[in-house]
Amino acid sequence: MRFEQWLDRYSRALERRILRLAPPPKPDHPLFSERIKARRKRWWNDGVDHPSKKLCPKIGGQDYVRSLGHAVPEVYAILPRITTLPHLDQLPERFVLKPLADNSVNNVFLMDRSTCLLQHRRLTREDIIAQVGPDYTQGFMIEEMLMHHDGRHHIANDIKFYMFGDKPAFVVMIERNSVKNKKLNRYWYMTQDWQRLPIRVSANQCQEQVMPPMPDCYPNMLGIARDIGRRLNTFVRLDMYATDRGPVFGEFTHFPNGGRNYTLKSDIWLGSLWKGEEGCDDPPSGREEPILTIAKAG
Repeated sequence: MRFEQWLDRYSRALERRILRLAPPPKPDHPLFSERIKARRKRWWNDGVDHPSKKLCPKIGGQDYVRSLGHAVPEVYAILPRITTLPHLDQLPERFVLKPLADNSVNNVFLMDRSTCLLQHRRLTREDIIAQVGPDYTQGFMIEEMLMHHDGRHHIANDIKFYMFGDKPAFVVMIERNSVKNKKLNRYWYMTQDWQRLPIRVSANQCQEQVMPPMPDCYPNMLGIARDIGRRLNTFVRLDMYATDRGPVFGEFTHFPNGGRNYTLKSDIWLGSLWKGEEGCDDPPSGREEPILTIAKAG
């Protein structure tokens, strides 16, 4: 365990103790976590229709973003079940295998010449099917592996925008190094202008304190996020990648973390940003406007 992680765990324990002794006053608005859980119930349990529901499957989201002229990963194949996975020697040397609808890293395989990069070991087709489970009913997609923006031999970092319409509340960058030992992964929480976020958001992730260099493609990426957010005009998390070919859209996440594991302070803050039923007061805008960008710092 890194010293920063030990210190982070100690700080979290101290914060929880303080909150038990002196809880903050109840806010005059619903918490962000309550909004997310209410949306899930409204969309899936109650069957309320909303245009953004069509963007929940990865393919639906990528098709929409592609139609706007933004880059998405190349899709090699769609599999109805994991048992229809081809032999690995029939696939490109590098590829990503992921479920069509799940928004976590569960059952995601980043394969480079038969080596799973996040498990740090070689896998066969049979190994992958056994890990997922042959009775798993969800479909899968096989898409290109996106590489790090600075040209190193490493997968591209995730950059996630928490959008209320065209306004990013904050941005998270994730450097994924392992699915087994998640302490090896690194998380940066920041403002849209690439400054460290002064509030702790995640209750269970160690937030890095030293900011990394801004990727050259980040200003364009922010512009794309704001363009898409303006068109949808709801709350949504836009998951993108900083790659060696520029910004690439990954997927939409409408229920980030299922509304769980937010600190109370961030839960109150994000809840205060939520307007109307779906996060913004106004209906989605179809106006054509130029994509917004920012000047690269430094």
